[in-house]
Amino acid sequence: MLLALFGLAVTVFFVVKGIKGGVILSIVVTTLAAIAVGFVKLSTINFSENSFGTAVRQLGEIFGVAVGPKGIGALFSDTSRLPQTLMAILAFSLTDIFDTIGTLIGTGEKVGIVAKTGENKESEGLDKALYSDLVGTSVGAIAGTSNVTTYVESAAGIGAGGRTGLTALVVAICFALSSFLSPLLAIVPSVATAPILIVVGIMMLGSLKDIHWDDMSEAIPAFFTSIFMGFSYSITYGIAAGFLTFSLIKVFKGQAKEVHGIIWVLDILFILNFISMAIF
Repeated sequence: MLLALFGLAVTVFFVVKGIKGGVILSIVVTTLAAIAVGFVKLSTINFSENSFGTAVRQLGEIFGVAVGPKGIGALFSDTSRLPQTLMAILAFSLTDIFDTIGTLIGTGEKVGIVAKTGENKESEGLDKALYSDLVGTSVGAIAGTSNVTTYVESAAGIGAGGRTGLTALVVAICFALSSFLSPLLAIVPSVATAPILIVVGIMMLGSLKDIHWDDMSEAIPAFFTSIFMGFSYSITYGIAAGFLTFSLIKVFKGQAKEVHGIIWVLDILFILNFISMAIF
């Protein structure tokens, strides 16, 4: 706990001072402090377990399994489990779509790829980002890796000044290099990275200033969206709460016709998703 508070203080110091690379520096400083007090043991570093050849062999075992008979084929082999399968697909689809959209909107406003006037031409960058996420998610699933999608931690790169795809390219190269140093990087404790997420969350709160808080029909859905995102640890559930409360308020005000048909469809899908989670 004390180390986390120390890390938060260090992170805030670097961010407030506007020091380039302050996020990385805060992680390094906090990790060194953790080593100094014995919270992290250097003896746990073992490069002998980090074999590139082993990783390649494991990739050969899992690559393409998702689209084979043990993957998608197995999902529909038992018709008695078809309802559970469809609900699972719905849940994952909603989560992936709205987590991505929520993240891109939150971070995209910082770099100008999200339209603020409602004109689609201003969101061409957002469309490209969504296509990129689509390809990454699909290829990652086929390769058998964890979900290759958009993460809110991108706000850290934006906060450091990143504005173009070059930032993502540099991060990708660093990730590739880190695969050879994973035993060393594994000693970085969560108390060193948690403060970064707190600061990223503060950065994301900047968008709340654009909400008309004096209009309760807008303030209530916005409030539930932000609160549910934090409490449920899910962007999707936050968006679901916002959509449902928005539609409900419009019904209460006798303005149900103002709710777009797509919103009603999404409301139904969200409700079905919650019901399936309670049943299955």
